[in-house]
Amino acid sequence: MKKTIYMIFVLLLIFPFCLFSQEKSDNNFNVGEEFRYTAWFNFIKSGESFMKVVAIDTIDNNPVYHFLSQTNSSRFLDRFFKVREHMESWTDVEGMFSRKYYKKVHEGRYKKKYMVDFNYDDFHAYSNFDTIPFSGELLDGLSMIYYVRTIDISIGQIIKISVYDNDKLKDFDVLVTGRKKIKVPAGKFECWVLKPSKKSKKNFKYKNSITIYLSCDQYKIPVKIINEAKFGKLILNLESHELQ
Repeated sequence: MKKTIYMIFVLLLIFPFCLFSQEKSDNNFNVGEEFRYTAWFNFIKSGESFMKVVAIDTIDNNPVYHFLSQTNSSRFLDRFFKVREHMESWTDVEGMFSRKYYKKVHEGRYKKKYMVDFNYDDFHAYSNFDTIPFSGELLDGLSMIYYVRTIDISIGQIIKISVYDNDKLKDFDVLVTGRKKIKVPAGKFECWVLKPSKKSKKNFKYKNSITIYLSCDQYKIPVKIINEAKFGKLILNLESHELQ
């Protein structure tokens, strides 16, 4: 039960937003931008998270954004199930596709370090566990969040998404269902309502339990994320933001 709750907590923070074949606008973020969140499970504060644009670096002479994210469970819940998740992504500045990804995960007794380099000369992903061929440009568990902010969004849109992590590639559809005013500790925002869904292989129907709210301004800030499950509701709220 506790492990399931925290696995969903972590998934909320890294849910795949790898959008392809969509109309792109200019990048809406700069070095120094930072978002901070609190997570609540059934009205109990369960943890904190932040994501930040650290710098513009280079990989093989290609300019890349260096993104960083850190997720921690609260002190109270550390006594039952400790969560620490550290993620870093190096994402191509011009194409907004991932060139390198690293994460360090500690969830209860489970610990894992994972790193993958994406080689676009031979189209192979080289991780510390395997070498896997791929086709096209890929995103990872962190760069996906920034990529979606470069997309022109409209109501009724269905966005095809894909994410590469843990040596696996997964596909989703993101449905833009409307707009809604959202109030969080960071303020009031007019937001796009996004519902990421995955098709069931058995009946080909959509399975949906997550709702994501992105601000309707040029920054497309991830303002609020809600996950509804049988055992309760997990909510991620924007506490503060610093735009550069």
